[in-house]
Amino acid sequence: MARKIHYQENPLSLRQHGKQDQAIEYPGNLPVFDKFGGCGTHPLFKLLQTPPSGYSFIHSEDAVSDPSLTEIRSYALRFAFDCWKKGASLKSIYKFIKTRDLGSQKLIGRRNTPLVFFPSVPFHLNQFPWVVEIEDSTSLFFPFVSNGSTKNLRPVSQAKYFPIYREIFHSSHCRGIITHVKSTAESLPILFDSPALAKKIFHIPLGIIPPGWDGVMKLKKEKKDEILILFTNSWHQDSTNFYLRGGLEVLEAFAAVKSKCPSAKLLIRSEIPRDLAQRYPRHHEIIRGPGVEVLDHFLERHDWERLRAQADYFILPSARIHVVSILEAMAYGMTLITSNGWGIEEYARNDHNAVVVPGRDRVTWMDWDTGILREDYPLMYKTDQEIAGAMAKAILDLNANRPLKDKLTLQARADVEQIFTVRNWNDKLKSALDFMTSGATT
Repeated sequence: MARKIHYQENPLSLRQHGKQDQAIEYPGNLPVFDKFGGCGTHPLFKLLQTPPSGYSFIHSEDAVSDPSLTEIRSYALRFAFDCWKKGASLKSIYKFIKTRDLGSQKLIGRRNTPLVFFPSVPFHLNQFPWVVEIEDSTSLFFPFVSNGSTKNLRPVSQAKYFPIYREIFHSSHCRGIITHVKSTAESLPILFDSPALAKKIFHIPLGIIPPGWDGVMKLKKEKKDEILILFTNSWHQDSTNFYLRGGLEVLEAFAAVKSKCPSAKLLIRSEIPRDLAQRYPRHHEIIRGPGVEVLDHFLERHDWERLRAQADYFILPSARIHVVSILEAMAYGMTLITSNGWGIEEYARNDHNAVVVPGRDRVTWMDWDTGILREDYPLMYKTDQEIAGAMAKAILDLNANRPLKDKLTLQARADVEQIFTVRNWNDKLKSALDFMTSGATT
């Protein structure tokens, strides 16, 4: 997938912070990650720009010497043989190796660092010490398993590709799996039927650097006398995610709110799917109606910050967690109205720092018998009127009960200042990296 303009213009820049720092290699900017939607430049990994004490992250692509393609092919053959001995099918092994992009492999693991830090997908041939940071276990099994279609997935241990992953995750080269979702950390030993794997798993809740509160409040005071509701697409702005983040319910909810509050305005930061008008004519009319503004173009950083600071509500009736979106909403003083999709309630708690609308656990849920994250994304292409109605009611009720709205908003801000912080992330990341680079996992 080609990189989109909004993250082409904001690349993840890394620099060494101190001569005594231990460098960790980060290959997220290499072409192989374009195969997975450019996940290496996801906003989550901007945390690597402010690493824990004693560490720095450096890009793979700065390597000064590369192995020959013949050497990389020899890695691939050795890896294929090891996986075949463990029972993987040759077809699965070939598919796995093909998706690792041998050209990118020439640039990974050449920086003489003790560890390579992979974002989301372990795109390698298991030829050096490594760690991966993930949100869910599904991404680990790329290209054999896809998000959204795991409702009826049989236990992966029965699949012909499974020995490949048992090999790489139980190898001494695998130093750790970091995840910012607790249920992922707890499910992996079940999925692999391996208590030993639990020693390599680290749950580290995500943190962000919140904007200055005084500046946020100043921008909010500049806002017009209107109820400003913000809905955004994912960071990569793929229009399909308009549906997966609950765009149909957002439009239904806004129509209900607008009928009772003429001053309500909905900002949609997303490209609108091309098939919306034909498949959902009612929703298309809502978008074209009064009070709706679509921002489907690239926004400069200061414009985007102003919009987030001025919005009253951030609504996200998504199928599953979108952790950066949730934490940024909490940080920018927006009252968060979200769903109970998988993972969300680890960060957003109903009547504590958000309104959490039920119903999405029909779409995504953790199957604790198998350790598989079950996802049934086709349900997101049908309007759930119960969710839409609950969201509309939440907005109307909060707008009529300002003390409750303020309580939720201020608690959310307090949580990103005290719990979901970069400091807490770095403290736990440092402990994990210390453990992994010490050789304790081998």
